Amino acid sequence: MLYEELADALRRALDEAAFPVGARLPGVRRLAMLHGVSISTVMRALERLEAEGRIEGRARAGFFVLGAPQRVRTAGAAGTGAAALDAPRMVTTQSVTLDLLQASRAARFGQLGVAMPDPGFLPLKALQRSFRQTRRWQSGETAAYAFPPGILPLREQIAKRLARAGCTAGPDRVQITSGAQEALSLCLRVLAQPGDVIAVESPTYYGLLQCLHTLGLKAIEVPTDRDRGISIPALRMALEQWPVRACVLVPNHGNPVGHAMSEADKRELAALLDESGTPLVEDDVYGDFGHDNPRPRTLQSLLRRSEWFLVGSASKSVSAGLRLGWLVAPAARRRELDYLQYTQTTGASTLDQYALADYLARGGHDRHLRKVRLAYAELTRRMRAKLLAEFPQGTLINVPAGGYLLWVTGPPALDAMALHARAIAEGIAIFPGPLFSASGRFASSFRLNAAVAWTDALDGALSRLAELAHEQLELSRSALATTST
Repeated sequence: MLYEELADALRRALDEAAFPVGARLPGVRRLAMLHGVSISTVMRALERLEAEGRIEGRARAGFFVLGAPQRVRTAGAAGTGAAALDAPRMVTTQSVTLDLLQASRAARFGQLGVAMPDPGFLPLKALQRSFRQTRRWQSGETAAYAFPPGILPLREQIAKRLARAGCTAGPDRVQITSGAQEALSLCLRVLAQPGDVIAVESPTYYGLLQCLHTLGLKAIEVPTDRDRGISIPALRMALEQWPVRACVLVPNHGNPVGHAMSEADKRELAALLDESGTPLVEDDVYGDFGHDNPRPRTLQSLLRRSEWFLVGSASKSVSAGLRLGWLVAPAARRRELDYLQYTQTTGASTLDQYALADYLARGGHDRHLRKVRLAYAELTRRMRAKLLAEFPQGTLINVPAGGYLLWVTGPPALDAMALHARAIAEGIAIFPGPLFSASGRFASSFRLNAAVAWTDALDGALSRLAELAHEQLELSRSALATTST
């Protein structure tokens, strides 16, 4: 039925926060025109969503989006039995991720789809000096294995930097890994067994979902606001309803939406985790990239009782080619983590560890970060303005508090997977929204990387991407109009 198809499209838009809580939906006539259906079809779809507690009709004012707590109460009153959160589920949508990454690498504008800065935004000359120095003075050490937890000079540098963010753990609790992905995997392996439930933000980093998939873990997706971060009431509901084994969260400049939790929200979230005794795995990969404010403190620094793990990486700020990350873990977990890493990879690259330690010890990294933070703020602003000006009406794009990622949500009828297929054929890469969800949500959303040098060619590629979005929506409207007649 047409009204059911429209209701599904509007549900997706609500799930993806295309319309913020409290916002007024487009008028009935506007929705009818956008979707090529009759007014009666629109009314039946809106009535269905109102019965589910997703929206509220107000006399002579229109329909408004309800928040999560209101949805629970309204759904219960309506007797539908609908829950605000889907049940935990196995991750099944990640098998195509590698294909998309490989396709992006071959594309002319492949950098738009991968969360990696252009080389011009990385301190490669300084890093090369450190490699030369390391080969000269550490030739004997770099020829040997660096068994877990990694070389002490680098662990000392990492601990010193993390202290500025509120993490006071010493170098004895720092473990050097082959990137943040290995760090996430190690944390999950010591915390959970196959079939256990892990709470994640929604949308969340697809690499985390790949870890969950590989380890046979279930994900409970918790709605995440573009500005404030994870919904604390929804997380509380998840912890009360299901046996959540751990929470994996990105409080500072999350991937893909770029949110930054306020200090007050962090304190409330920390209190909830302490109250429930739920372990925290905090991904702090983008913590150094705030646009305006001082480096935000970590969420773990506010915990008092819950077990916590902190994950970071040099990939985004120094070089992805280093493949170096780290995790900070409880002292009681140290031996178990060391052994797991040893059996998995033996340890991270020795030469790379010494070079990174030398680079950080020289003291130029903070100057580099100040420079790129300003650049990323300008590039995200410029790309966002470009897309909003040329993409179809109704497109929403986050205003990231840090980092260089844009989360683009088109009108409900936009199919991001199909848009990716059209765009990649023309050498333009995007990363579709369904890959940031365990259940394939965010069908009309996609992520873009703004840490790309602005050129006329890039400007033209973004314009072409907008044209492809318009073309797809026009075809969708034509198909709906044909069906309705």
